[in-house]
Amino acid sequence: MARPDAKGAREQRKSTESQPGRPDELALLDALCAKATTEKQAAQILDRVLEQLVRPWHHSIFWGDRLLTLDKSAAFADDEVFRAALAEARSSTGANQYASPDGISWRFNTLIWAARSCLSVPGDFVECGVYRGDMTWMITRNVAMKNSGKVFCLYDTFSGFDTRYSSEADFSGGRQAFDATNTGSIAD
Repeated sequence: MARPDAKGAREQRKSTESQPGRPDELALLDALCAKATTEKQAAQILDRVLEQLVRPWHHSIFWGDRLLTLDKSAAFADDEVFRAALAEARSSTGANQYASPDGISWRFNTLIWAARSCLSVPGDFVECGVYRGDMTWMITRNVAMKNSGKVFCLYDTFSGFDTRYSSEADFSGGRQAFDATNTGSIAD
């Protein structure tokens, strides 16, 4: 898929490329932009820039699930229980063109934080749309559910959406988002 604003970006580059005294760094950026004619190529370039140019200048980098942080604490990634559970979960949504070496671990951490926060709230836990059970797995391995007195109910159709109640119009990402959510695979 081409960038939605690719034509405008190319025009803007052409108008600035010929400026006298243009720094070499910007010329390099222009060359990279000229190579990134598809979303996949842009993602590959960004991944290499992050790994080879950005990472050496930072104490820590988190890159996963389309989330990038520099020099921020991701202490959850050092927790032994979290790491063990993560090793058995699928840390990907399958809908990401980037390398994302940290997968969806930040999303898992946020989920665990929310579940722990809800232990003191009256009521039980319900997960609708369990899919492969990775979210459930991460909660049960990282949250003290056993002694909480809470029930954890899991629901799934195991066969996709009933078209009488849901369609691609329900998803802002259109057909691709509907197919990925409905079947767990990305439509070409």
